[in-house]
Amino acid sequence: MSLDDGDIWLGAYYGDVGGGEADGGYFRILIEEGESMHLDFDDIDLLSQENPSQASLLESIMQTLWTLVEDDEGPLILTELGGRYFEAAEDGVWMDESFDGDSLDEISDQWKIGLTFEG
Repeated sequence: MSLDDGDIWLGAYYGDVGGGEADGGYFRILIEEGESMHLDFDDIDLLSQENPSQASLLESIMQTLWTLVEDDEGPLILTELGGRYFEAAEDGVWMDESFDGDSLDEISDQWKIGLTFEG
């Protein structure tokens, strides 16, 4: 997205961190400055004071994430809506054409985030 202060990538993630534990958070990448940052759930309160529009967008992204997956005290599974966008394929996972793989590559290099669905 492009904001008054330059191009920026905003995103949310949630998933398995090992040992049966799940966790999530947010990321913000300021393209022009080459600056990347991870934001915990608690950081959103501070960001809402500094930059309310970005905090609101990040919270909306996380809410959207929960329409695509659920974790009823077990591994993440796709919801019915999530299944419309991500379908298992023989060679991996098919993703909606609007999915930005470049963004995933950028954040995966920095924070060891990967995308995997198990059937």
